[in-house]
Amino acid sequence: MMFTPSDNQTFLLASHLPQGKVWEQARNPDSNLGKLVRALGVEYYRCQVLFENLYNEMDINQANEILAEWEKSVGIPCLCFADTVTLADRREQVLQKFSNFGGVQTAADFVRVAAVFGHDITVLSGRDVGTFPLGFPLVFFATDKEMAHTVFIIINGDLSGGDTFPLPFPLPFSSGVKDFLQCIFDMLAPANVKVLIKSEGEL
Repeated sequence: MMFTPSDNQTFLLASHLPQGKVWEQARNPDSNLGKLVRALGVEYYRCQVLFENLYNEMDINQANEILAEWEKSVGIPCLCFADTVTLADRREQVLQKFSNFGGVQTAADFVRVAAVFGHDITVLSGRDVGTFPLGFPLVFFATDKEMAHTVFIIINGDLSGGDTFPLPFPLPFSSGVKDFLQCIFDMLAPANVKVLIKSEGEL
């Protein structure tokens, strides 16, 4: 005879009742007391399932029913992230925003974040391109402070390779790479830092 989880819960509940003639019908499914214990056992089991589901949903890696709440808590959808991608990607986006990508303060941090999305970049400061000897095209800054607080992100490699048919979805247009990285780094960079995205050869 197979026992269901609610049967097991009913047995455990009956086992906690006092011993004696008054309680001996607790395991009799046809008695009023037995029916009461069984009904309570089913409800205890349902509560246990709900608690376990809630516990799992609190883990972003397992969230399903309340994933939208997780997204709302970190500001998704936004300019950088949509809530229409796969379930696994939605969870990953929440984790990325929740952790703020581990923080972005140094050039290595910019490189690390770009690598998460499959892009190889070079990071240059405003002083690297705005002081003599100057390269072409010339980059000028209004003040020394503006130059010191500007970061150039150079996307290495050919961005046109993904713009031929047949194209996967979402469409990987090269201009989208710049716009996406601009959005990400504008969100992550310190407030006093201006980030400019360039393709290889543009700077």
